[in-house]
Amino acid sequence: MYKYYTRLNTMSDSRRDTVVLLSKILGWVSEDSILYFLIVERGEPVFWYGNTNGFRITAEVRKILEKKSVTRVIVEKGEIVVIGSKDSNNRQIILVAEKENAFLLFQLFKKAVESNKSLN
Repeated sequence: MYKYYTRLNTMSDSRRDTVVLLSKILGWVSEDSILYFLIVERGEPVFWYGNTNGFRITAEVRKILEKKSVTRVIVEKGEIVVIGSKDSNNRQIILVAEKENAFLLFQLFKKAVESNKSLN
């Protein structure tokens, strides 16, 4: 069973709404499609979803995104793709998913997250 984790007790109501929206989207998607989803703000994970060791899987992409000139990373490994992006506030969004739907899901999650300035 997949689980998501976040710091709900420190969030305002609008940020909680974003987490609820992300949770609903994640609930609509097949558990086999998404292996891991991570949001990092100020170097700290504020939302993550999955049943794998996602911090280990996403470590390489997070290191690449920490470079100043990098704003988007895509790594393909067979049928799995890791997509990471960084916005102007250095918020990182990383998705590990099946290649078939990964890009559409990533854009959907990114737009939901961008609707709020911060999840923390």
